Amino acid sequence: MMYAIINARYNNGLPMLLTANVPFDEPWITGGLTLKDIIGVPAVSRLREMCRGNILEVTGPDRR
Repeated sequence: MMYAIINARYNNGLPMLLTANVPFDEPWITGGLTLKDIIGVPAVSRLREMCRGNILEVTGPDRR
């Protein structure tokens, strides 16, 4: 489902803002889960292509 949304926005040249509390590739940060595990490799690949290298990673303590 996520890939369909991401791909449709990509194909139509529409912007997308994504927030997540898991890293793209570093499973050691969350104890094993990455964005690839959750939404799949094709969706993450498409997101990276859409970002053109402009990924802003914000880290810090949880404020909930």
